Amino acid sequence: TDDDDNKMELDEAPTIILQKKKFHLYSYIIHVDQKVDDDNKLLGKILCLLHSIYYIFDLRYPEHLKHFVELTDFYMRKQQNFNKLSITLQSVILKLRTNQNAYMPLNEDIVLAVRVQNLLPTETNIYDVAPSKIAVSKSVNNDQLKYTYIREEDVIIDPADQPYQIAGAEDPRIVLYNNTYYLFYTAVSKTDTGDWLAHLALATCNAVNDPLKKQSWQYHGPLFPNHSWSKSGALLIHNQTHSYLFFNDSSIAIAVSEDLIHYELTGNLLFTTREDRFDSELVEAGPEPQRLSDGNYLFLYNSARQTTIPNPKPGWRLEYNLGWVILDGQNPLNILARSDEPIFSPDKDWEKCDNSSSTFWRTRGLTPLVVFVEGWKKIANDQFLIWYQGCDTTVGVAELKVAFGNCFILKMSVPVMAFSLTLYLLALG
Repeated sequence: TDDDDNKMELDEAPTIILQKKKFHLYSYIIHVDQKVDDDNKLLGKILCLLHSIYYIFDLRYPEHLKHFVELTDFYMRKQQNFNKLSITLQSVILKLRTNQNAYMPLNEDIVLAVRVQNLLPTETNIYDVAPSKIAVSKSVNNDQLKYTYIREEDVIIDPADQPYQIAGAEDPRIVLYNNTYYLFYTAVSKTDTGDWLAHLALATCNAVNDPLKKQSWQYHGPLFPNHSWSKSGALLIHNQTHSYLFFNDSSIAIAVSEDLIHYELTGNLLFTTREDRFDSELVEAGPEPQRLSDGNYLFLYNSARQTTIPNPKPGWRLEYNLGWVILDGQNPLNILARSDEPIFSPDKDWEKCDNSSSTFWRTRGLTPLVVFVEGWKKIANDQFLIWYQGCDTTVGVAELKVAFGNCFILKMSVPVMAFSLTLYLLALG
């Protein structure tokens, strides 16, 4: 915020330094064109072995294997203390051809609502994709790194269901409150003249029903139908009388609600872009703000800046980064602090997919130079798991910690159970 009176008193501005180190652990991920069941595990292992050979020797895929994807490195970003702020981050790729994932509370299991896309039958390159759908993937034995593969029956939001989302459904965010799941997502369509429309939409599910089933969800339509562009809603239920919806991707707008179904624009902005910063081109709401042990809220937001980094996508000149703000626990519309530097930016091959990346990733990233957070889960006081996507193609998980001393300290750290070697089979219909 530009209002210095609203800023938290800090001894000095926070600084974030990341030092990355690569470990030679691998997560094997395969996308197959047909359904996969238990009888296909041997096939999956064979394909995984073939895929590993092609990856290690950087070979060109034969035509019949071009849709089988990705053996990826397991990365660890090692903690580096600097001034008042330190961050560590570990991330692991979970699935390919998936992105934009929201955490869904479900008993003791972890469920992700995931944006998925198929290539068009007539595709000529990786950018020829069909409309996005939102599907669910459930953790296996409550392991945050092992998830069920996705089939057509796992889709809960289908573009074909409603005319206002006929061109796609994306950007899922989920909040569970009073036994109801609130799923905010972006419904994409086009005008008669071919102009794109994006409407922030809502679907709900009573928790007595199975949220993993499409028929359990009720559509409520666009929240702001008279506006041609609204997206990415983060709901903050402050108390029984005050609920705020932070949304959009040019500035963060504010809406209020009395019933969590209907929303009224306030006409005010929570914050906007800043010149010559990592968020100079775009700011977009992340997942719902989470309460910290000091009573204030941590709100993560996605952002973008112009870049000249060469990449293979025609006309693409943005780099996405992750930022944060601290919202006043008494008045969440008051910003106490805002990051001067991003928590992290794309710097591994599966986050960059640019011209400096390996051939493997350079030819597979749908949108280069992107890290983007949409889901997180509180696992302890001031400690969270976050799920994020890289290049609109992969899903990663990381651990975030907040510590308090003379000033606010933010860390991104290692999930203990991350050290595993797993074969994932993913089928998207």
